[in-house]
Amino acid sequence: MIRDNKQVGKEDFVMEKNLTAGIFGSVLLMLGVFFLASCGGGGGDAPIQLSSVPGFSAGTLTKGSVIVNGVKFDAAAGATVVIDDNPGTEAGLRDGMQAKVKGTMSSNGTTGVFDKVQAEPEVRGTMTGKGVDNFTVIGQPVIVDDLTKVEDCTAAGVCTARTFNDLADTNEVEVHGIRDDAGRVHATRVERHIEDTLDEVKGTVAAPIVAGTSFALANGATTITVVFTGATFSPAGKSAANLVAGALVEVHGGLNAFNAGTFTATKIDFDDAEFEALEGQHFEIEGLVSGLSGNNFKVGTMAVQMTGSTIFRGGIAADLANNIRVEVEGHKASGILQVEKVKFKDNIRIEADVTALTGTTAGNTLTVLGKTVKIATMTEINGALVGGAGVRVRGFASGSTITAIRIDVQSGTTNANANVIQGPVSAVSGTSSMTMVGLTVNTTAVDVGGFRDINDASISAASFFSQLKTTAPATIVKAKGTFAGTTLTAKEVELEDPN
Repeated sequence: MIRDNKQVGKEDFVMEKNLTAGIFGSVLLMLGVFFLASCGGGGGDAPIQLSSVPGFSAGTLTKGSVIVNGVKFDAAAGATVVIDDNPGTEAGLRDGMQAKVKGTMSSNGTTGVFDKVQAEPEVRGTMTGKGVDNFTVIGQPVIVDDLTKVEDCTAAGVCTARTFNDLADTNEVEVHGIRDDAGRVHATRVERHIEDTLDEVKGTVAAPIVAGTSFALANGATTITVVFTGATFSPAGKSAANLVAGALVEVHGGLNAFNAGTFTATKIDFDDAEFEALEGQHFEIEGLVSGLSGNNFKVGTMAVQMTGSTIFRGGIAADLANNIRVEVEGHKASGILQVEKVKFKDNIRIEADVTALTGTTAGNTLTVLGKTVKIATMTEINGALVGGAGVRVRGFASGSTITAIRIDVQSGTTNANANVIQGPVSAVSGTSSMTMVGLTVNTTAVDVGGFRDINDASISAASFFSQLKTTAPATIVKAKGTFAGTTLTAKEVELEDPN
């Protein structure tokens, strides 16, 4: 049976890894109001009651008012927008920017009102070392993928869509993205500037710190030297005395401020506590998992902790691994985000045999279930990947194109009746079939009891199909069965994330 995505143990896609039961309850009290995070309906989860009280969200921005982590925010009276430390407007916000939102969320958990939006890049400077899907800016490794938004933009804010192939070394680029545990920036947006721009980069202050002169700026395995003699500091009250190990800063410099591993700073901004959730406040953040240890890990710089009641969407607890992209929601207690929901952003999973393989490095591909899967710089391959091997692939899709985040090679080939596909539903035909990432799933031969809801309970075919959504965010379904041609004939199908 396909297992419930809240359970831990034997599972069709992942190797065994037990999640320790939660060691404490979530602190939910804020100003006398119980404020629970949205967890989505479908399949039996009790709807979460959101009061319109303060909350924070951080993640990749999508235009359409302001959409971050699936919540559509409209502007409150007197709301402000800040873009790269300068006053801005909603019109100046662009798809793929990394944004922080301060505001309130309504009772349905999908809409809200913002008081302030702040968008800023991770690094900006001269592009060097362009590869198949990667490059370097100010010593920071950057990885792009099929979801990265690429545009040319002028100083007046006029932007034109481009592709990664249009970019070249020596271009001036601004990169929005999220860091992995090695400090690499996984770009959500690359903006090429037609006019020259000033350089900047974010990071953590690290030793050696030379008083009044310089310090190391660290991001995972990447470290550069920052010389700051004569630099100004912000916000008000900050000074060189605040440059202590672990401080989060953004350093600014003139054009080509970075040279031979050293950045000459003209201004140093310290992390803005304005977007730091207070005890008990609701917080949502999107990013890559790092430092995973038992119930604890980080998303970006936010320390998070799972509990026995944590809900998982698009996967199970055992799917968690460093560099997996997730969205987590919860409340802050003792400085740690107590996680009520984990939603996997890399929600494509395939278990089948490799029928074609062009190579095992970035730019190569493999074919499973008739689908072409791209190997990228970010792809982690565990085991000897060869043609004919059984594999478990985890990744994400852009249209019908799949990019692998992780490939686990199995000890043998896949059972002919146990091929698996999981992904968002893009089309539905009555109660007989559906389409996921271009693959047809025929459900006419589903076993008795083989239609399962989000809680692994047996439901009717009619009930199952009535819950499917094909518009974003689409329903995620897991199907298991036999494959031939372009069709998987399912024996079992299960709702993984009804959204």
